[in-house]
Amino acid sequence: MLCSSEETSVLVYEYVPNGSLADVFHYSSDIVLDWHVRFNIAMGVAQGLAYLHHDFVPQFLHRDIKFNNILLDSNYEPKLIEFDLAKILGDSAHLVSISYVVGSYGYIVP
Repeated sequence: MLCSSEETSVLVYEYVPNGSLADVFHYSSDIVLDWHVRFNIAMGVAQGLAYLHHDFVPQFLHRDIKFNNILLDSNYEPKLIEFDLAKILGDSAHLVSISYVVGSYGYIVP
């Protein structure tokens, strides 16, 4: 959320106490997610991407989905972050041609 006045502007973000998927899967031995929670995280990410690709106006591609860019709230609901590599599509874009590779090594779409 953006809060602003004539003197200043501030971005306010939701607090996500469980960190990123990278924190949970790579750096924390204390947290073990059962398969139901893992499935809900995967579905939440897929639904978020489907919304960005099809329902949000203007449509856009995230282009950097990876463990570090998925945060988990207190209920392990995923939140997509890091839209700096996102590509905005036109209102009627059905086919996108990209002439250069972007994203994080190991996570780039083939």
